[in-house]
Amino acid sequence: MDITTLTSTPYDFIYNNLSSEEGVKHIAYLDTRGITTCGIGHNCSENPTTDIIGRNVKVGQSITTLEIQTIFNYDIQKVLLQLQDLSFFKNLTESQQYVLISMTFNMGYVGLIKFQHFLNALENKCIQTAKDELKNSLWYKQVGDRGQKLVNMISL
Repeated sequence: MDITTLTSTPYDFIYNNLSSEEGVKHIAYLDTRGITTCGIGHNCSENPTTDIIGRNVKVGQSITTLEIQTIFNYDIQKVLLQLQDLSFFKNLTESQQYVLISMTFNMGYVGLIKFQHFLNALENKCIQTAKDELKNSLWYKQVGDRGQKLVNMISL
């Protein structure tokens, strides 16, 4: 699928930034919540890799760079399709779209839509309110530098 129909944010920008934010892991591991994770923040427990790369990756098993990219492409396509449910998504700047992409990648679409005040502010182009809503969230405290980076991107 050509993601340019789903977002104006360039694929390389998304890939490079999410790789930096999530990290790239060639060996599956248990994250801080006990979830089997591999590649670029892929939740193997919720989304087994069998249908994506033809095998189920378990803790301690390695994956190739090509498998990481294949899994990432699956994950980012899923994120972008979910974000189409936000009627205003395509009207946002590339940077604002990326903020929603990153947040959805990090906590899932169900997690993102809990940020109703933030999303309403972003939709109505109330930039300072949107930034304040993120800064005042538990998520912001949990994600460290990523949160500040994304808050700054809302203005771009």
